[in-house]
Parts: sequence; C-alpha cells; structure tokens
Amino acid sequence: MNKKIIFSGGGTGGHIFPAINLMKHFFDKGYKVILVTDNRGNNFIKHYSEFKSYILRADTPTNKNLFKKFFNYFLIFYSIVRSILILKKERPNLILGFGGYVSFPISFASRFFNLPLVIYENNMLLGRTNKYLSSFSKKILLAKKITQNFPEKYKNKTYEVGTILNKNIINNSSFKRNNDKRKFSILVLGGSQGAEIFGKVIPIVVKMIKDEGCEIEINQQCTTGQKNSLTDFYKKNNIKNYVFEFDKNILELFLSSNIAITRCGASTTAELVHTFTPF
Repeated sequence: MNKKIIFSGGGTGGHIFPAINLMKHFFDKGYKVILVTDNRGNNFIKHYSEFKSYILRADTPTNKNLFKKFFNYFLIFYSIVRSILILKKERPNLILGFGGYVSFPISFASRFFNLPLVIYENNMLLGRTNKYLSSFSKKILLAKKITQNFPEKYKNKTYEVGTILNKNIINNSSFKRNNDKRKFSILVLGGSQGAEIFGKVIPIVVKMIKDEGCEIEINQQCTTGQKNSLTDFYKKNNIKNYVFEFDKNILELFLSSNIAITRCGASTTAELVHTFTPF
C-alpha cells in the first residue's frame, strides 16, 4: 500500500509553490499526495490534475473588529472539525505544513490521530501559524537559518534545507538560456497574486522602448481582470507578447528572458537566481 502525505499551506506563492514542488517530488516517488489549502491555493493546484485537494477557510483571529474576530475563531473551529473528517477519510501517514492560517486546522487536527507533523518555513521569521505549531511538530524545516527570536528549545528538531524549488529548475543549466542578440525579451512577474501596478506601468515603458526602434518581446504575468486589455495593447502596438495569470512551465520563460522585472517573494527569487536570470 502506497504511503500518503497531506500537504497544507496558504494560497500565496511563499506557501503554495514549495508545497506543490515537494508534492511533485513525492508523487513521482509513488506516494499518494493531497493538498489542503484555501480558494487561492486551489486556483494553482487545479493546473495539476494528478493532485487531489480540499479547500478550507481560515483567517487571522487577531482582527481588531470584534465581530470579525469572533467569526474567524468560528471559521478555525469549523475547519478543525472538517480536518478531523478529512483525516478519518484519508488516513495519511504524515502531515506537511507550509504556513499560512489555512494550514493550522489540519495540522492541529493531526494531534487527535497521533500523526507526525513536519512544518516548513520559507521566511526569515517564523509565521504565526508555524510558531504555534512548532511546539508539537516532529521536525521544523527552514529555507534559511532563523537567527532572530527563534525559540532555543526547538533547535534540536530544526533543519536548514533551503528553498524548495521545482526539480526541473534544479536540473536545468544556464547554457540553455536565450542568447539571441536580435531579440530582447522581458519577463514581468507580479507574484502569485499578480501585481496590478505592473499592468498599468509596464506597457507604457515597453511601448517607449519599442518606439526607440528596439525589437522587444514581453512575457507578463497579470491579474485576472487585466489579461484582455494588456493583450490588446501589445497587439495594437505590434509588440510580441505572452500575457498570463499562471504558467506552471515557468522555467521556459526564465531561460528565454534577458531580464526579469519582479516583485515576487523568496521562492521565485530563488528560482531566478538558480537560472541566472537577471532581475
């Protein structure tokens, strides 16, 4: 019988992308993998038909609004109950938490089943959820050693493992990069949720460069509502473009770009560094 791992993390890039990268690794090794996330995270995992997922709702209980605070506590309690039902149904061998409030319910529920919990922190400070879960997690994995305000009592179960990258990015070398001097390609990345301001500013700058007589190509990540207007703008100005909300084959864009303009977090920054993409 194949072993089963439940992964859980919030829907922003710093949580969801390391989770997906590790899910792909274990899936290729023959493990059954399941993701528990929020609606934002589910928008990414739906591009991977081989993975099963559950959606939970959770938000910060530290809201100053008394009603919202009570409601968020209720959401957490409800999600813990749902998590117990998920664990009874799936019977996993391990829980891997990647931070974000939505990773709390399923990680906390693991205690009722005596399941081992391993948490991963991608930032230089422990997030609120991981800080609480540290007390009963079996191991704590860190992208980078945390030196500020890290509890001394947890150091014996802490391991620095680096940023969890897509294995295709790890296995590809820089010699495959675009070296076509006749074409200058710009990659614009706005993080997992897109950057609306890039959709307003970048097209103007690209058009100015094009008007100077430069042959330019733009590959731009955008928010949901910007895709059509950006595509129309570039088409109208005869600028070769690829406008996207999410692309799971991002490696090809890294290697074909001469420079990246980005406001991404730790995961994408590590990928840019690993592929020697100037940014």
